[in-house]
Amino acid sequence: MKYQITKAEMEDPGSFAAELEKLNSEAKRIVETTPKAVKREIAKTEMEALTRTLGLPTDGSISLSLAPDEMSCSISFFPPNLGGALITNDMVAIQLEKNKITKGLDWNTIEETTFACNTELRQFSDVVIAKGLAPKDEIPAHFEIIQESVEADSADNTDGNNHRNKAVDHRNRSTFRIVEKDDVIARLIPKVLGIPGYTVTGRDIPFRRRPNDDLKPGKNVHQIGSEYAASCTGSMKMNDKSFWVDEVLVVDDEIGYRTGHIQFPGDVIIRGEVKDGFFVKSGGDIHCETTLDASNIDCRKDLAVRFGIIGRQDAIVQVGGKVQTKFIENCNLAAGGDIDFSVGIVHSVIKSQGHIRGGRQSAIVGSEITAMNGLEVYQIGSRSGPTSEIIAGVDFRIKERIEWIRDKNIELAMKLTSIENHLKSSPSDKVAKGIREKIKTSIHELNKAALQILPQLTKDDDVSVVVRGTAYPGTSIEISHVPYVVTREMSGVRFLLDKKAGRIKVEKI
Repeated sequence: MKYQITKAEMEDPGSFAAELEKLNSEAKRIVETTPKAVKREIAKTEMEALTRTLGLPTDGSISLSLAPDEMSCSISFFPPNLGGALITNDMVAIQLEKNKITKGLDWNTIEETTFACNTELRQFSDVVIAKGLAPKDEIPAHFEIIQESVEADSADNTDGNNHRNKAVDHRNRSTFRIVEKDDVIARLIPKVLGIPGYTVTGRDIPFRRRPNDDLKPGKNVHQIGSEYAASCTGSMKMNDKSFWVDEVLVVDDEIGYRTGHIQFPGDVIIRGEVKDGFFVKSGGDIHCETTLDASNIDCRKDLAVRFGIIGRQDAIVQVGGKVQTKFIENCNLAAGGDIDFSVGIVHSVIKSQGHIRGGRQSAIVGSEITAMNGLEVYQIGSRSGPTSEIIAGVDFRIKERIEWIRDKNIELAMKLTSIENHLKSSPSDKVAKGIREKIKTSIHELNKAALQILPQLTKDDDVSVVVRGTAYPGTSIEISHVPYVVTREMSGVRFLLDKKAGRIKVEKI
């Protein structure tokens, strides 16, 4: 608040002098308790403020402030009052020289602010008028890993018009970087020279030299100019020393929301649990070092499970090659090769285009088994448990294809009947006639396809079902479409087809 001289003070000079002395004493106390570095500045500022408060003429002035790291300098500009002297560039220059400010000066800002302060008669605080230059590190030549997205394409979960209305399936996210052959995975960045810096007081700041990067290309990586690419399809890996591509994907942790679904073109090694709802797809072999809790497994080659395979809900396990495991439970499994198990198959549907073999004390209980090349097991069924159905000598994939053709033919025949009925009332309908001809052609082509694959349905070679232990009553055995039902306990027997008699015969082993 501006101090106003009262009438009494005007009439009594002694009273005014006493008030001025009081203010001077307070300013002196502040100065005496303040470090020397700012005593003069505070005293000057206080006196200027006092002078302005008393309504006395004051000259324009400046107050300079240097940052502790000397990387910047600022000035506060105080305008003249009641005809006081203006701030000049020479006044600024003297202060800069006094404080040894020599580098990074912005004279345009100084001149513009000086002019504005003198003409507009307003204060400008902490105006930066000089800046130092920070040094830039010297960076040695190093490898830059190309950070491609490792998440599965989420296009199926969103659309451009209403992407917020569709939920993102986080199971599609993956922590594994899968690369294709010749994908660029790293670049060699050339050396960047260092640039020294300086402070506003002219002190040089040397640049730092970053340590050399020890990262080097590893296996299955080749150079293309300044870029490095994968030499094969696989999983890209790296550590502090190297980056490389593995043809085998090793999953050390459980397969769940942290890893996402597993989709890999090569072999996969699973060392943890597969959580419910997550699938594993491999273009090569799958090796599971624990029990495989399967929801959806798609293995193009061989599946090896150290302990057993337990299906969840409508679990489907598709294997292109052979299967090796201890047991299979509550699972729907189809394999293109042999299936070897050591303990048992329980409440499962198992199909093989090869041979199914059980271990020394193996058992099949409450299951439906299809084995094109036959089956050998210790026990089928039990005295009190559910029965099992064994089908041998039939290629299940050809059977499924024929069944699909049959169902498609039934569907087309129903459509054809509908078209024929329509043409009875509208015989001149050319569109309906065209559809009728297309349906007839489709039915003909499907029947032709069925006739071509039908000879592949059954196996001509001798196929048998061998039970080393006991086959319990209720067990159904079918070999090349010829059925047989076990009505009593039978031990150490072989079931095989008597082609001439057209029936199943039983032999002791």
